[in-house]
Amino acid sequence: MWGGLGSQLFALSLAFEVKEVRPSKKIVIVLHSSGVSKRDPEVSVLYPEFEYKFVDDFKPSVTLKLPHDNYPVRRKFSTLIVRLACKTRFLVRENDHEGTRIMPWTISVRGHYFHRHVDIRFVTELKRRLQANSKFSGVIQPNGPIPAIHYRLGDLVTLATKGPIEPRVLVNLLEHIGDVNDLLVLSDSPTLAVKRLRTAGFSGELRTEDLPTIDTILRASNSPTFIGTSSKISYWIVLIRLYTNPESINYLPKGDKQIMEVLTETGTQVYYFE
Repeated sequence: MWGGLGSQLFALSLAFEVKEVRPSKKIVIVLHSSGVSKRDPEVSVLYPEFEYKFVDDFKPSVTLKLPHDNYPVRRKFSTLIVRLACKTRFLVRENDHEGTRIMPWTISVRGHYFHRHVDIRFVTELKRRLQANSKFSGVIQPNGPIPAIHYRLGDLVTLATKGPIEPRVLVNLLEHIGDVNDLLVLSDSPTLAVKRLRTAGFSGELRTEDLPTIDTILRASNSPTFIGTSSKISYWIVLIRLYTNPESINYLPKGDKQIMEVLTETGTQVYYFE
């Protein structure tokens, strides 16, 4: 698997289901550090019962020059091998539209892992494990519950292919919600998140807490109102809130609606903004 804790948790949710259906099958979670930015294997602390293999293959962005004469042949051969492996189900592409069909002889599962329903049992157990591994202590609590936003920034600020949600969109949402005078800002770049929201015109109190990802999920899960910003961590926060706090109010970008409808099978109790 590739990606941060959010992506890793989606892969673990699949691993749990596979273990339940095929308890005798040995499962090895392969964690890669490569990607747009280097990722840490955070999930192994939460789920030590699985076996992990860590592949430190992160490299700064470089332009790869492949041999011009041999590459088309090698590419076609590799594609043929992958198609054969998928057809025989030795390799399962988890994000295939026909769904995951793991056979007794399947040796590898690959995919994005979040194009599938997440079982409520996994979500409730996840929250318990997050609480057991939390370092959340000594943080100043605000006077009464306040809305929370998880503003994903980080490497999105510098990427050419995609970027973070514009702060004005978020401020418009806050104005639509109304009476938001205090806002808890949880972000991988908290100082920048506050600056962007303030520049976009939010005049209320902005409280920041620079927390580890585990504590960010827990902190946001306990707020009465939550605003997510198209990140897998935001998806997990909403899932925990939907399954453990049915009265919670949740907002996600409109582009996430289809994803949440698959993850929850209904997508109810989530409001979408654009």
